[in-house]
Amino acid sequence: MGTMIDKMEDPDFSRIIKVREENDKQLVSARELYEFIDGKERFTRWIGRMFEYGFVEHVDYEAVNIFVQCQNGIGGTNKMDYALTIDCAKQIAMLQRNAQGQQVRAYFIKCEELLKEKLKKQELVLPKDYPSALRALADAEEEKMKALEIAKENELKVKERDKYIKSNHHKVDFYDDCVYEDDETTYDMNGAAKIVMAKYNKGRNTMMDILRFYGVLMQDNLPYEKYIRSGYFTVKITKPKDKFGNPKTCKSTIVTSKGVTFLKKTIDKYYSEFS
Repeated sequence: MGTMIDKMEDPDFSRIIKVREENDKQLVSARELYEFIDGKERFTRWIGRMFEYGFVEHVDYEAVNIFVQCQNGIGGTNKMDYALTIDCAKQIAMLQRNAQGQQVRAYFIKCEELLKEKLKKQELVLPKDYPSALRALADAEEEKMKALEIAKENELKVKERDKYIKSNHHKVDFYDDCVYEDDETTYDMNGAAKIVMAKYNKGRNTMMDILRFYGVLMQDNLPYEKYIRSGYFTVKITKPKDKFGNPKTCKSTIVTSKGVTFLKKTIDKYYSEFS
């Protein structure tokens, strides 16, 4: 099945992915973004995997129920969707590492620029009389109070997250103290993830997504040759038999102690750039 980008040489994004404005805030439907990117996995699994990159509910996105009409126009069903902030949508688009993601990210940036121009023009429109000026001042003050309330709520959520990380920091310190680059200990991907992802409260799948993002792992989660030559990984090959007694070749990624240090730096780099 071809992607939507294959079907349209010059896609009109405003018809494919609508950027809605609410209180001067731009929102994007996660389902519309997903359908354009044309992901092969189920929407619920795809969006769940995207949210594992550190996006925060009520800050970066809101869960919403939508009614989807049947193609024949008769009846429909309710489905879960997510209203993404345009900044969140841009980051998710970038994570796709494909042409669709690049194009839609450029579209979101253009939408942001258009909104900024619109707001600048609104600022230049001055009230014509004293009552209008008072109303404008009152409205501006109300918006300011709302913004302060939202900022306080977001600050509280960030503090709670930092508190959780600090409360688990002893685990990270323990692992840092125990892993030495000249140690011959090796780890499977689960074991490595427990070490390098502990302070972010994430797991193996998120770690492997990030490593694929940086081009460390291939799509089958085996490392590229240059990282094997660098001493970060080895590939374990086993030949178990299937239920019919036929041998099959299985490959799995093994991380060296030197590789754990490399993974930790790579993961920290990702969260410093995108958190």
